[in-house]
Amino acid sequence: MVLWSKKKMASFIEDATATARIPVRIYYEDTDAGGLVHHSNYLRYFERGREHLLGCNKLTELFEESQRSFVVAGMEVVYKKGAVWGDLLEVRTTTIVHSPYRVEFRQDVYRNEELLVEGHVFMATVQGSGTSMKLCPFPDYILNGEVPGLAGENGAGTASAAGGATAAAAVPRKRLPPPRRKVGGGRAEDDSWCSFGDGLPWLMTVYLDDTDFTNISYNANYLKWMERARADSIGISNLASLRRGTEGGEPGCGAAIYNLKMSFKRGANFGDRVIITTKAKLESDFRVAFKHELRLFKVGGDSHKSEDDASSITDEMIAAMPLLVTAEISLIFLSAGGSGNLVKLPNVVLTMMK
Repeated sequence: MVLWSKKKMASFIEDATATARIPVRIYYEDTDAGGLVHHSNYLRYFERGREHLLGCNKLTELFEESQRSFVVAGMEVVYKKGAVWGDLLEVRTTTIVHSPYRVEFRQDVYRNEELLVEGHVFMATVQGSGTSMKLCPFPDYILNGEVPGLAGENGAGTASAAGGATAAAAVPRKRLPPPRRKVGGGRAEDDSWCSFGDGLPWLMTVYLDDTDFTNISYNANYLKWMERARADSIGISNLASLRRGTEGGEPGCGAAIYNLKMSFKRGANFGDRVIITTKAKLESDFRVAFKHELRLFKVGGDSHKSEDDASSITDEMIAAMPLLVTAEISLIFLSAGGSGNLVKLPNVVLTMMK
């Protein structure tokens, strides 16, 4: 095990930056009903970029020899534009080690030189699997600056921290729609979180195909579950009608994630029952934010209770359940069924704000 003085760690952090670029071809299966790549799939592309940067062989050897693996502790993602079927994308990954226990990955998805998705992923190393996972320092080969990278435009795929900072600074920082809320042209209203839809929590079971080799749910799946909770609150038939448009020729519109922040406390295991709560607030005439909490569903000490009646579950009962994942997600609506221009929030969403 490497022992680190504060002086050595400060010197190491200054130089500990590596980069890698990998291509991603968009296939039919990557897209959704709006004709765009589903937002959760970008998290899978991020994963590929991290594995290539850290070394696939190194990672498998690490788990086989010492039961150590990487887990996502948190992420922030901004979605600027959607990719479509047939696109050839490039995932560019830059990583900086902040301490022996925390590493940050800057992961951007480009189509040629057009930035589509900007991501920051924070990771830690754990030992064991399932409920026996324990936090541990990163492997020595990472702390010693021996991180392999794929060759890109500039050669071997490693770079200095100064070079990485320069590259990050050159990324466009365009943001839309406007984050400040002015409803109906008046002054900004209260932005506190409120109940959404029927206000009921959403229950589900974790199946085998939701998990990875460590026996916990894969990080991108939580984003899908939260989308299902929102969709059920709005109503699948309502969302489908919005996407189709009206018989009178009014064009349809579809929801799209603008940005998200997620924090992972612990993972859900195969067979677990989980419960998702949803709050909402308006950020502007064009954007609504959702706050989700995903917890292990336990009633009377039983985490595998099978009944699905959420109406009898109180806020106090939910607060006592173990917290697994939290997320704040900003949603916008686009014309042309979700692939066109920004439009105002539809009435079906506004009427569900309580």
